[in-house]
Amino acid sequence: MDTTQYRNSDTSQLQTRLLASYVPKVVLKQYQLKPELITLPMLSIHSCALVFADISGFTPLTEKMSKMGIAGIEKMSSHLNRFFDKLIGIIHLYGGDIIKFAGDAVFAIWPDEERHHQQASNKITRLTNLACQCALELQSQLHNFSVEGCVLRLHIGIGTGALGFVHVGGVKDRMEFLITGEPLEQVSECEKTALPGEVYVSRAVVALLENDIKFGKKRKKDKLSSYPVNITAFMLHAVKNQEPPRPSDYLPSTYNTDIRPFLMPYIPPAVTYRLPPRPSDYLPSTYNTDIRPFLMPYIPPAVTYRLSPETSGMDSVAQMRTITVIFVNLDFIYLKGNQSLMQLQNAVASMQRDLYQYEGTVRQFLVDDKGSVMIGVFGTPPNAHEDDCSRAVMSASLLQKNLKSLGIETKIGITTGTAFTGDVGNQHRREYAVVGDIVNLSARLMCACSKGEILVDSQTYKGACVNPRLSFEKLEPIWVKGKTYPIDIFRPSCDGSKMVQAEKLQLMGREADCVKLHTIIDNVATRKKGHDAKEGTKEESEKKSAKGKSDRRSRPLSEKSIKGEKSEDKANNENNETEKRAKDGEWLSTVIVLSGEAGVGKTVLLKEVMDEEKALRKDKLNFLWGAADSMDMGTPFFVWTEILMKVLALEKTKDTEALKQGIKDWLISHKLEDQIQYLPACSDFFPFQWEDNELTTTFSPEEKFDAVKNFVVQALRSWGEGNFSGLVIENLQWMHEESLSLLSRVVQHSKLSFVILTMRSSISTPSCLLEIQANSDYVDFLVQCIEVPYLIEIIKSRLQMKALPPQLKKQLEVKMGEYPNPLVAIETADQLNALGLIAVDEQTGERVVKQGMLVNVDSIIPNSLKGIYTSRVDHLTQSQQVVVKVASIIGSEFSYQLLCDVLDKSNLAPSSSQVGSEDLIELLQDTNQRPISLTFITSPVRGTKCEEMANEGSPRGQGQGQ
Repeated sequence: MDTTQYRNSDTSQLQTRLLASYVPKVVLKQYQLKPELITLPMLSIHSCALVFADISGFTPLTEKMSKMGIAGIEKMSSHLNRFFDKLIGIIHLYGGDIIKFAGDAVFAIWPDEERHHQQASNKITRLTNLACQCALELQSQLHNFSVEGCVLRLHIGIGTGALGFVHVGGVKDRMEFLITGEPLEQVSECEKTALPGEVYVSRAVVALLENDIKFGKKRKKDKLSSYPVNITAFMLHAVKNQEPPRPSDYLPSTYNTDIRPFLMPYIPPAVTYRLPPRPSDYLPSTYNTDIRPFLMPYIPPAVTYRLSPETSGMDSVAQMRTITVIFVNLDFIYLKGNQSLMQLQNAVASMQRDLYQYEGTVRQFLVDDKGSVMIGVFGTPPNAHEDDCSRAVMSASLLQKNLKSLGIETKIGITTGTAFTGDVGNQHRREYAVVGDIVNLSARLMCACSKGEILVDSQTYKGACVNPRLSFEKLEPIWVKGKTYPIDIFRPSCDGSKMVQAEKLQLMGREADCVKLHTIIDNVATRKKGHDAKEGTKEESEKKSAKGKSDRRSRPLSEKSIKGEKSEDKANNENNETEKRAKDGEWLSTVIVLSGEAGVGKTVLLKEVMDEEKALRKDKLNFLWGAADSMDMGTPFFVWTEILMKVLALEKTKDTEALKQGIKDWLISHKLEDQIQYLPACSDFFPFQWEDNELTTTFSPEEKFDAVKNFVVQALRSWGEGNFSGLVIENLQWMHEESLSLLSRVVQHSKLSFVILTMRSSISTPSCLLEIQANSDYVDFLVQCIEVPYLIEIIKSRLQMKALPPQLKKQLEVKMGEYPNPLVAIETADQLNALGLIAVDEQTGERVVKQGMLVNVDSIIPNSLKGIYTSRVDHLTQSQQVVVKVASIIGSEFSYQLLCDVLDKSNLAPSSSQVGSEDLIELLQDTNQRPISLTFITSPVRGTKCEEMANEGSPRGQGQGQ
């Protein structure tokens, strides 16, 4: 790892102190004893007492606070940190070390720093005694913790024995620290037995402290000998012979004092009655900055991305954020020994690769003697995407496949929704947490799975079903703990066979656009027919001449032409190619570019028109359809792979030799056998590799790419020859640079009748479009927003209502006026349905708004659009994010002077790049180019940020940690 970025600076000391609070002290001590980066995998066994404290009540609190807007989130953040501040203080007071914040629970250990011995030592007896005292103190101080009408309760389990400290992972410099061993099984059994307010200890704890504690079964003070052997958990009533508390900041004098500041947290005021008070500036002002490279692999990206050279800390802002959660259960049981350690390392590294490939994050990994659970999250900063649902399902499918190849079966649950995200804890120990009902539901779906199965909820299905690579099977609804109604579930598959088809959206308000697009296609067909007729009536000599020219352009690349340099004449005259071809009577493809905002309905319009064209022209129209994908922007030729497989008429099969032979047969049947020699250069298109031959082994990368282009052009030309044929490619903005270059070659030389492209209007025009425009019959087709009455009709149709109540209709008209976008209308209707606002009238049988229900549609923003703009904002600098968030509250149009005044920045330059981002904000100027005001480029930007501001807590709400 490159450590040059961690040089001393005025801010590095505070950053180091901050990062250390995210890491258990046992990990920091490991570095102190051996100050070097850890080699993976690493395992050490220690005798430990283990406390598992499960906290109930977080989910109803989260749901209640999320409905209160910004005030609720600030309160949520404040209450969580107040609770965890006390919990952390008590655990540290008794010498404990918090290992994991496991959702609504906490794991804390009291480790013997020496290696584990078979015989129990006096030291582990003392440590277990302290753990028992700590558990009782936690119940005394925190049980029935009242928060905004909700109550937080604890039930606690205690175990003791040998624990393994494991460091695994390493993919993209990200490591996971795990504990494993029998005490985990002990606390699991105890926690299951304990009711809220109770503490249970394992038989191993009782055997160690029989004379020092009062214990029993259901509050009966019976002796151990009176219980059957199969009793594994006992209620703890009191500790008779108490060990004096030894705070966790105690360190032997032999330790490296440079790291002591990170290991010596002062005790919070809530528990200072046990220790002399210590001021908050107790820690020295100098720190060993070399520890930061050691810390960074253990810190989640949602934390590290907020670090910047100019800030001493991070503005950790609590948010209610739309995320997708994956729970993965592995049947892998970790045992002692190097062989199982390597199996664990391989499993964790495999899961890291599969999640990171789709830009998800590993939230947590837990291991015990019954199995393992990995929690992954999509949508946390800085990697929010509009298609996080699809990414999560694709990642889970790949993860399951790769783990199975390692001999590990899995059960996976996936859910999507709103959750609290942000730091919980205090400045001594904290964690970036994800708390909410969807987290619990994901765990429930995982438990409902059979081995080798993946289950997703309805929100994940709705977000992912539009992906052509995914199919879903709708299953019978299931009942899960914590829900008063059955949950709709779906089983996904990546085999491409659509078991549940994505619904066809209704086209409204696009009649003029349909007519216009049909007219363009009709004109192309007429022009194509006239061109073909003219070609057919030429004299024989002209046909021979034309054939010679065509052969010259379309003949396979010879070794000389590929390896040789371009002639100067060819390079100089390349821009005149179109003019020459037109004069020669050659065909110029018509290129139609449909551009518009995300969600405006480009795909729906295009599918409607092409379906009608196909029904009208039948066999006379042939076209191929492909779509670029944001998940594969880095994959060359991704969009072309599916297109080429359709051209070559290849069926999906695992028989590689059959596929290879099918490709060769197709080329021979279309008189392109001379292209067979170039197949090794085209391996990127196929799910297998071709072995290089004498020709392709000598190719440079440029020559290989030229051969690829020529192969695709020849295949498409042969496929479309003599027909009214075309190509449709969606999402031009997500195409890889090499795919765009290939597209330009196809337009110029494949002789297709038409090429239709879709792209977002908010992105910069790709350079290849300028080249395409100069070499084709180019048509720019802007798909604009539709009028409000049509959007209201879409909502009515979606809700299956004949009429809307006047008050609701008025609200919707205002909202649609600000967001004149069909996707906003569709998802607004879906969310009204999801909120339970619509019911069936028993007398008329019609769908109506429930009586007495207050409807406020102002805050409803579609998840897909939130993903688009949240992703953009996440990638702005911290200062730019502050500007955009403040501007979103001011209004959709605002003066830059007002913005400067609010931000107390007199020198803020009046330009989009300085104010925020040119993709989000544009500068409005008068006729003399003087700045008048700034405005958000699209209204969903402001709406998304307004909602996010309403779902954020201020940094002040983060407790002592800030």
